[in-house]
Amino acid sequence: VPGFMPAFDATATFVSLLDLLAGQDRRLSEVVDGLPEVFMVTREVVTPWEQKGAVMRVLVEQAKSHEVDLVDGVRIHHPEGWALGLPDPDDPITRVTAEGVDQQAAERLADEYVRRIEQLVRS
Repeated sequence: VPGFMPAFDATATFVSLLDLLAGQDRRLSEVVDGLPEVFMVTREVVTPWEQKGAVMRVLVEQAKSHEVDLVDGVRIHHPEGWALGLPDPDDPITRVTAEGVDQQAAERLADEYVRRIEQLVRS
């Protein structure tokens, strides 16, 4: 809401959204009901501290043919969804989160990246 504050403000954004909906005589519940269903899966993989960096580097190298985001961990986009490998800052684990077009696609992506990380850790 740049006219109100130069930084992101969730409350001001929510109030602006409600104002826009009121001007169109729509309820927020109608908008929410129209949103697509989200299918997500999260898994954890034991990753020794000394291997976390190497695991992330290899995930990036293996994803050359896919779009990759490196903002929070390594997010690899696939036609049926995406998978995110995120090393935990406090524990020797890597979290794998996947979103798919359906529950099975999300589980397949999560399982694939868990398998990849487990193979990297073992080698």
